[in-house]
Amino acid sequence: MANEITVIKNQTGKLYCNLTLPTGGGGDENPSQIRWYKGTELIYMLTSEGRNVPVRQMTHRPSASWRDRLQVRATRLPIWLSIDPVSLHDQGHYYCTVHYGTDVKRNVSHFLRVIGWSAARFSGMAARNTYWA
Repeated sequence: MANEITVIKNQTGKLYCNLTLPTGGGGDENPSQIRWYKGTELIYMLTSEGRNVPVRQMTHRPSASWRDRLQVRATRLPIWLSIDPVSLHDQGHYYCTVHYGTDVKRNVSHFLRVIGWSAARFSGMAARNTYWA
């Protein structure tokens, strides 16, 4: 089931990805990749490039078409993907996957709902300043 997050157009949308460590005890506790998708489109990837490094040292690889609007905070958990500014076309399903070697875990699914400023004022969102979750 997806978490629904409502964001006002032209504001910042933040989606989180929780990490869970593998339980095998094999020593490779750092993920090899963390991927963010919108639907089936890969929009952002963090990769260790074959090294066993902490998440904060992974290489960031945003999709070319999203590069100017995406940012990932990977210095502490949970990891956040920020979309700034959010457009109406950004509405949709997002999810992240965490890769430990050949083990892939689908982590958190979000449905990002984007509304215009007038709808936010009508619903009271602007007054409460609750445009991200």
